[in-house]
Amino acid sequence: MKCFPYTPRKTQLKIADTVEKALSSRQHVLIDSPTGSGKTVAVLVPCVEYAVRTGKKILYLTKTNTQQQQVYKELKKIREKIEFTAMGIQGRANLCVLFKDFENANSEELAKLCRDRKKSTMKHTGTVKECNEIYLIDEDNSKILELSEGCPYFANLLSLNEEFEDYFLHNVCDITDVLAFADKHHICPYEFIKAHLRYADIIVAPYAYFFVKPIRKALLTWWNTTIENLVVILDEAHNLQDYCRELESASLSLYTVHAAMHEVEECNNPVLGNFISARDFLISIEHMVEECVKEFVKDDEDSFVPPDYLETYLLSNLKTDSTHLNAVIMDLLQAGEIYSEKKRMEGKLPRSYMRAVSNFLVAWFSIGGTEYTKIVSGGENPEIVAFCLDATIAALPLCSVHAGIHMSGTLSPLDEYRDSLGLDKNRTVFLELPSPFAPENLQIVYETTVTTRYEEIYAFPEIFDLIEHEIVRICNSIQRNIIVFFPSFKILQIFVNRGIENRIDKDVYVEAQGMNSIEMGKIIENFRDCSRPKVMLAVIGGRLSEGIDFPDKQLELIVIVGIPYPKPSARQKALQFYYDMKFRKGWEYAVQAPAARKMRQAIGRLIRNENDRGMAIILDKRAKQFSEYLENLNQTDDVIADIKRFFGD
Repeated sequence: MKCFPYTPRKTQLKIADTVEKALSSRQHVLIDSPTGSGKTVAVLVPCVEYAVRTGKKILYLTKTNTQQQQVYKELKKIREKIEFTAMGIQGRANLCVLFKDFENANSEELAKLCRDRKKSTMKHTGTVKECNEIYLIDEDNSKILELSEGCPYFANLLSLNEEFEDYFLHNVCDITDVLAFADKHHICPYEFIKAHLRYADIIVAPYAYFFVKPIRKALLTWWNTTIENLVVILDEAHNLQDYCRELESASLSLYTVHAAMHEVEECNNPVLGNFISARDFLISIEHMVEECVKEFVKDDEDSFVPPDYLETYLLSNLKTDSTHLNAVIMDLLQAGEIYSEKKRMEGKLPRSYMRAVSNFLVAWFSIGGTEYTKIVSGGENPEIVAFCLDATIAALPLCSVHAGIHMSGTLSPLDEYRDSLGLDKNRTVFLELPSPFAPENLQIVYETTVTTRYEEIYAFPEIFDLIEHEIVRICNSIQRNIIVFFPSFKILQIFVNRGIENRIDKDVYVEAQGMNSIEMGKIIENFRDCSRPKVMLAVIGGRLSEGIDFPDKQLELIVIVGIPYPKPSARQKALQFYYDMKFRKGWEYAVQAPAARKMRQAIGRLIRNENDRGMAIILDKRAKQFSEYLENLNQTDDVIADIKRFFGD
């Protein structure tokens, strides 16, 4: 371990040693190590050394783009000890200069637009002298290519002098570096990265570059490697099961159906299957969704749909058979492809909602077995969903990699994580490490006087009075920055509507549902100002409960209102039943494990380094069931006295 850029702690040496053995043995190692323990650099050092020594490639995956910054920081430090090349990549939506207006475009749509622009550009690159953001200029100073016809940034990339590239071929090249370089030389950052991935020993990328098949295939081609040659590192891996399930699920909303109807009118309402107009078919689907909601959904909650409900409804409503229904769906798909191609030729986003509707129906009718459940939900935009219960479908490529490093500060229970992703027990090792910081710096207590048990809080409304009283009492007892985590936005809004902010003697900020990143950034900035104490009302499992640091005095106390068990929705019940049938651990895997992770994530906001001190209070008598996941958890009989004793007030 000669490449450690710092003097390693004991926990870091333990991580590095375990990873080194896993690489040599072609294993997966699951690491649960608290935030601030230095696990990122401890994992990277043995992986970099192994890659340089063996020629293996390292793919470091993060769920969000912002999580990549710490990885680049550590890689640049390691690069001072050993030579290697590392590059970051993100999607076109984040990197493309021309398509910034297409915020909601998917990777396939942007790829089509990009391909057309590059093809047009290639016709003119032989005579390009310079370019600007409007057009290309040839040797006679004549305008030869309008921006709408091609891509001047791609043209400049093709003529880029190699001396400009040398820095990136022998260094750690993060996204910020690429964007600055691309802006200076008026080149396409996305295509620049693609062109140079083949030189990289390490690539830092979002999850989609591995788990979405077409994107993974493209990455391996650009990188000139195989999946068997990869060592995959998964950061913040506690989110991976949910990510995999959502990736393999399919949904159809009324919004999509209505958007498809608008497209149909633009296409002169084509006839499908030689017997029904596209508009009438979509009206049948619209009525089917509405009837499904009316029949099965109660109180805006989601509900199960009989497996053959959709097909039976459409066959009956259209008075046809399965063969003709399939022909109608295929004709709608073809109409969608034609519409999409027309948009592409016009230089517009090649999207088709007709295609989306037909693709959903194909997926819905082909899905069977216990790996999926079919659900309908109401609300302002009702939808039907084929929800994937089996995360192993999307996670299957992990079985083919040379080795895998899965890490998080809240990965436990590790057996649930391993089983949910279908990792081979004989190829998987566990590593659970305690916090490297002084245990007396963190105190976790729970109260037994209240609960947010779903059945009780709605059966006995006076429980809200008790909970509000405790929240206000705690917040007003100490002059420190406090975050109160509620189990859901619905519960949070109940307390906001009751006027809880008016009873707290500090500035109060509220995490609102649907708040954009700019709005969220502003309230976080205000909350971090320690000139006077503040309270934040937030949702556990939301953006404030993970991935955001509040060092030192910025956050010293958190209150967790109730155990954040998953809402007893149709999806949740199906998932619990699925785990019961597969592992005989429905409650442990589908209910207890995600609740434990959410609480540990929230508590992890308190202690980020050896100087931080903090206290967590759980307002729920059921907290004692989580003593194996929450170190030093104790019951409190006088929470205010315990707060004052801990902080010395």
